[in-house]
Amino acid sequence: MPPRRFLHLSIVLVMTLSSLWAEQHSRRIFLKLTPAAESVRVRSAGPAALGLEAVDAFLNARDASAVLPAFANLKAQDRDPYGLSRIYVAAYRDDQPIDLVTAELSALAEVEYAEPIYRRELYDAQMIPNDPYFNSSWHHTRIETPDAWDIQTGADSIIIAIIDSGIDLDHPDLVDHYWSNPNEIPANGIDDDNNGLIDDVIGWDFSGSEDEPSADPDASHDWGWHPWNSEDHGTHCAGIAAAVTDNAIGVAGVSHHSQIMGLKIFPNAWDDVCADAITYAADHGAQVLSNSWGGGGNSSTIQAAILYARNVQDCVVLFASGNDGESSPHYPGAMEGTVCVGATNSSDNRASFSNYGSWVDMCAPGTGIWSCVDPANPAHNNQYDDWDGTSMATPVAAGVAALIRSQFPTMDATAVEARLLDGDDVGNLQMGFRVNARKALTAFNISHAPLNNTLDMANDYLVSLELFAGDVPPTQIELKWAVNGSAFATVSMTDAGNNIYEASIPAQEGGAIVEYYLYLSDGSGNTLTQPASAPEQPYFFLVGSNDYFTNLVIDQAETDEGWTLGIPEDDADTGIWVREDPIGTNTEGNPLQPEDDHSDPGTICYVTGNAAFDGSNYGAGDVDGGSTTLVSPLYTFPAGSYPVLSYWRWYTNDLGDNPGTDIWQVQISDGSDSWIDLEATSSSANEWVQRQFVIRHFLESATQFQLRFIAADDGGGSLVEAAVDDLRLFVGGEPVFSLGDVNADLQLNVQDIILIVAHIMGQSALTGNAALAADFNQDGQVNVQDLVNLVAVIIGD
Repeated sequence: MPPRRFLHLSIVLVMTLSSLWAEQHSRRIFLKLTPAAESVRVRSAGPAALGLEAVDAFLNARDASAVLPAFANLKAQDRDPYGLSRIYVAAYRDDQPIDLVTAELSALAEVEYAEPIYRRELYDAQMIPNDPYFNSSWHHTRIETPDAWDIQTGADSIIIAIIDSGIDLDHPDLVDHYWSNPNEIPANGIDDDNNGLIDDVIGWDFSGSEDEPSADPDASHDWGWHPWNSEDHGTHCAGIAAAVTDNAIGVAGVSHHSQIMGLKIFPNAWDDVCADAITYAADHGAQVLSNSWGGGGNSSTIQAAILYARNVQDCVVLFASGNDGESSPHYPGAMEGTVCVGATNSSDNRASFSNYGSWVDMCAPGTGIWSCVDPANPAHNNQYDDWDGTSMATPVAAGVAALIRSQFPTMDATAVEARLLDGDDVGNLQMGFRVNARKALTAFNISHAPLNNTLDMANDYLVSLELFAGDVPPTQIELKWAVNGSAFATVSMTDAGNNIYEASIPAQEGGAIVEYYLYLSDGSGNTLTQPASAPEQPYFFLVGSNDYFTNLVIDQAETDEGWTLGIPEDDADTGIWVREDPIGTNTEGNPLQPEDDHSDPGTICYVTGNAAFDGSNYGAGDVDGGSTTLVSPLYTFPAGSYPVLSYWRWYTNDLGDNPGTDIWQVQISDGSDSWIDLEATSSSANEWVQRQFVIRHFLESATQFQLRFIAADDGGGSLVEAAVDDLRLFVGGEPVFSLGDVNADLQLNVQDIILIVAHIMGQSALTGNAALAADFNQDGQVNVQDLVNLVAVIIGD
């Protein structure tokens, strides 16, 4: 793969320059009068005066050229709890520092506050193009939009405001979704709806061009003003949120039918421009506001505009957290009333560029996101491209907010935000939960932490859930549980207060395999199971130590037990599976390949490649160029038994040029050519992790199974390493057999030998405890070796 050092340096340099650019401010300020001053000021004092003696004297001394209302056309002036009608924009010409001017003005009795008008920046995509079909829809799969679309695809009554750099008004994947102002007649040169803007039919350009910063009706982007050539940034965001779907071209929007209101605030994204766009969106029916921009200092005026949109006009106001990889608050995302969105990668880790911290409310996919761009951009000639950034994560979340508002049209912004934020807990990313569209649309949701394996055999096992009921609470909230494959029992869960419901599974003896799931219903067809795969694949936990379970197979990889290292379909160039003592590799202290196997004691495991590491050859021997497959032997187990599979695995792909883009799969088969996923993930662990599965959850009636472990480098640029060790197959239940005593007559004799011979010859099959007793060497198979071992014991050899 080509080196990226120059690209990384360029991005850092551009981000630094952009941050400096964002901190610029004009010699214009916001000035907010106190209610008392507003009530007594002289309204006709002139264009450069407010009709307040002390304030006018101060402005005149600074050669003020104009003092104008910041929100002259505010729709809900009769509901103005944030005092937007008392905010003015004042321009002055002298060279006095703006911080001093605002401080001195703020000290006047008539002034509630004065503050600089900052210029904001786009939170740009770091454009690293790759194959147009690679991971083109991974974000949809990850946030479960296909399942969500079974519930709701998005109503055309929901308007998403894309407050950004403008949009491509001719894009075939967007043009049918553009909002049209119902109260404005196109191109008649008249302000038909009396909002102060003429012909604002599909949105408004609040910014103008770089050279001519005057507002006009043309909401399309213009070219050549931004150092990253990302002038079609707004088009990309619009496509993520609400591109036309099922039209056989391009990309699928998160919300299939929502309208797009294009509001252009760049390239002249000063705070008065931005605040105008926010209040315009709120006043003209947008229920969701998507803002992929920020930078600069805090602003009381922007804050007031956001609160007006949210609390007066009931809008959900989303802002990107920013792309500096920092934890310090960035504005406006950190302001009250916003839903601040960070970015995750395909491993459900924090994207390296994403800002984070307690001020970030939630996160959404933001790497390699395919969407619409304008082929007229001088930087490219594409109609679609994949970009990275919190800019991309924000319209993903905005699209889900539109789905929620479509499904629950009477729900207020607070309730919509609660559903939006109640996503998937993917670890401590310091960015809240990662959005889940299916969960957001479910009539009622729950939060539950699955029970872990336990040594407690004396006390009942408390199962609890937290209920998020939505509009219609469930009438049934039940716990269903079973032991060692028995039928599920049902227990009604009781209200413990504060939306917590509880029920208990009775204490079990050691060796119990306890399965359970949660079931909710409202009696009107809305049901929920947790996990979603239940009852076929419920939660489970084990009771007691390993001594309470009978091993059918133990393979620590210290000897070759018949595994297959690679299959003909593999195409990896390096990192092919081997059975060796692993050589640890790392990248600047972050582990790639394990230094030791998992067995204690032991040295050998199955590992992808094994190249000497000299401290600088990062990714030495890692998987490159395709996939490599490790196949287990075919294991057997007695009919009627309820075996559990356990193995330890190592998988890392979160380091390298494009981390988190490759796949780890573990599949199971009954010995046929049909394979079922046990695991399929792009999430790294960078440590040994135990995975356990009940075989019957995947192969209901089989008596044999085989595994294959697949590590793939699909060209994404991550460093892929994997390892497998300590496979174990075991059964639970109180032991009721003795090894070799096949007929359970408490003796080891010729009758036991006759039964084993008949099984091996295929004359009669051993099942259940008889089969477990016949497997004298506990390798999971009844064969001649068991017969030899039993004969040796009987004759005393």
